Amino acid sequence: ENDLHKRGRDLRPRPEDRRPQDPHDPAAALARDVLDRVALNRPIIVAPRRAKAVWAAYRLAPGLLIDQSPRRIRSITARRAADH
Repeated sequence: ENDLHKRGRDLRPRPEDRRPQDPHDPAAALARDVLDRVALNRPIIVAPRRAKAVWAAYRLAPGLLIDQSPRRIRSITARRAADH
């Protein structure tokens, strides 16, 4: 019996319930990462991991990110429109 069972219900799929998965599938990797953190009873789950820097910046200075968001969105939208 592992440590996860001692903390409560193990939310990971049982081996007999698992379907074959492509290890390079980003959705499957994200799901595994999130479910592992849920199983460890993490109070805050930031996923994917690359989002952690933005989350940390928002926690430190929410006003800065809120003020910058509209400009950033316009910039990204304009760049995508120019690419198409």
